[in-house]
Formats: sequence, C-alpha cells, structure tokens
Amino acid sequence: TATGEGFGGTSPSAQAALTVTLAPIARVVISPSAETVTVGASKTLTLDVQNAANIGLAGRACTITSSRTNALTVSPGSAVTNSAGQIMITITGVAVMPGADPVVSANCEGVASNNVTVVVQ
Repeated sequence: TATGEGFGGTSPSAQAALTVTLAPIARVVISPSAETVTVGASKTLTLDVQNAANIGLAGRACTITSSRTNALTVSPGSAVTNSAGQIMITITGVAVMPGADPVVSANCEGVASNNVTVVVQ
C-alpha cells in the first residue's frame, strides 16, 4: 500500500498486487562426484542448486541424506541454499561396513541430485 498527501487535505492511496515467481531448479549437483574418508574424519562436499543458465539459486530448501548412516553421516540433514545457491555438507566416516559403499544424495524442492559414492576406510 502506498499513501501520500494530496491537495486540499485528501490522502490518495493505491494498492498493487505483487506475485513473485521463483526460477525453476534445473539441476542439483554435489561435488566432488566421489570421495574417500577415514573413520572418525570429516570432509566437505559442496551442493550447488542452479537454474537452466547455471546460476546459483538462493533460499532453496534441500534435504541431504546418506544411504548408510551406520557407515557415514552427513550434516546438515536439511538446509537452505546461501546467496550463491550452495550448501556445504560435512561427511563423517563412522565405520567400515561390509557391502556397498554409502551414497550421499540430496533433494531440493523435488529435484534430485547426483549420487556421490563415499569410500569409508
């Protein structure tokens, strides 16, 4: 709402509707695409949320997961992208487990990321 003083003691006012449409997410990329971490140690991965022109999208909600939390944890589990369209993910090796290596992935407002395989040593 905008108001101001008019002539003769009148106060004109006007209202306008504003609709904000967010740019659609074109891709969610976690890098590097593969990593190795030792038990008890941590490393950082970068999650990038971009539009079709490869521009980072700020303020986008993402959920980050590890396929095997008994072998590898991720932090944060959910976050909002910063002004550059990024989230820094900390991965921590928990234990060496038999079977498939854990995979880190993310989902940002319905758009899935690439899968990052992490070898825990």
